[in-house]
Order: sequence, then structure tokens, then C-alpha cells
Amino acid sequence: MKKYNLGIIGAGMYGKVLMQHFQKDERANILWVNSASEATTKSAAEEFGIEKWTLDYRDILDGAAKPLMTVQRAAKHMEILFRIMEG
Repeated sequence: MKKYNLGIIGAGMYGKVLMQHFQKDERANILWVNSASEATTKSAAEEFGIEKWTLDYRDILDGAAKPLMTVQRAAKHMEILFRIMEG
């Protein structure tokens, strides 16, 4: 079975719900988590056993985590969404 390395941008309520579901799927391997808040990001990394965390989403885009999931309001974070689409 193929495994997918994931980077999660957005570690708030919706991000945590997605991480819970990804961890139940043996195909998912969450490598990175990101949020604007250090406390939120660290908390999510600890809660879900994610080794790498960052406050700069570009660390995830430049890393080995693909596909990428962003869990944020689109209107507020258009720069991130467009950068993801550019690959």
C-alpha cells in the first residue's frame, strides 16, 4: 500500500479534526504541521506525535511532504493557496 507524506497548514480546530482522521488511515504519514501561533503549532505537534513543526508554511512547501493540506479560510490566506497550486 502506498503511503503519503502530508504537511498540514492550519492546526486549529479543523486541522486537528483532519489530523485525527489522517492518523486512522495507514496510508497517511503526517510529517509537518504549521500554524501562525507557536502555542497552537507546538500543541498540535505534541498531541499528534508529529516530529516537525514550523511557523513558516514555506518550510512545508519546500520539504518532502506532498500532498499538502491547508485548513484555513481562503479569503484570509490566498497567498498560501496560490503558492501551493504553483507547486
